[in-house]
Amino acid sequence: MDGLLFDTERTAISLIMRKSFARGWHLPWRAFQRASGRRYEDCLRITQEEAGSGYPYPEIWQETAAEMKELAASGRMPLKPGARSLLQLLHHAGIECRLVTSSSRRTAEPLLAGAGIDRFFSEITTGETVSKGKPDPEIYQLAIRLAEADPARCAAFEDSLSGIRSALDAGLPTIIVPDLEQPPTELVSRATALLSSLEPLVRMVEKELSGNGTPLKVKRLLQLASEASTEN
Repeated sequence: MDGLLFDTERTAISLIMRKSFARGWHLPWRAFQRASGRRYEDCLRITQEEAGSGYPYPEIWQETAAEMKELAASGRMPLKPGARSLLQLLHHAGIECRLVTSSSRRTAEPLLAGAGIDRFFSEITTGETVSKGKPDPEIYQLAIRLAEADPARCAAFEDSLSGIRSALDAGLPTIIVPDLEQPPTELVSRATALLSSLEPLVRMVEKELSGNGTPLKVKRLLQLASEASTEN
């Protein structure tokens, strides 16, 4: 969700940096890279490791979350390029979409509703439902069990390094759409595709759906993503 569907990562970073500076703290960029895609508990640990044990992450995050919630509820949280279009196309094609996010349900639901894309998801699996967050594969394994699905016949879309590792280790064919950081070669080599954004895939899916009456299956979606990655 964060960094793939919504441009929440940059929004949150801007707010956190301003609030940190106002309190006399400097949070290095490495902290944001390490915390991307992680649960609250992990972010607390990482920021205090990077900035110092006294770094007031709970207070800063509470204020940041309140402002993010206001943006979400008003529909002003920017969507990533191609996100809405791809969800609409997959919905039209009859491909079931499920959201797997490290964020809490109370954060995810208003964000999806505010942007009007909640209807595209049949299920939401959130960070508080597992004991170990991304990069551990537990959250994807739970989502797979809830869907009663064969992971090899699914597709995961991920932007963060922790999310990519989580999806891959759960046995999911993974489409990488980087946000804050480019993935290392070892992750790219294990993935199905590497896209600069969702837009190249949107164009290919649009062409596929308009070109013939054959239903779009996940296997074909993965093929299209692989073809789109060679165009970037």
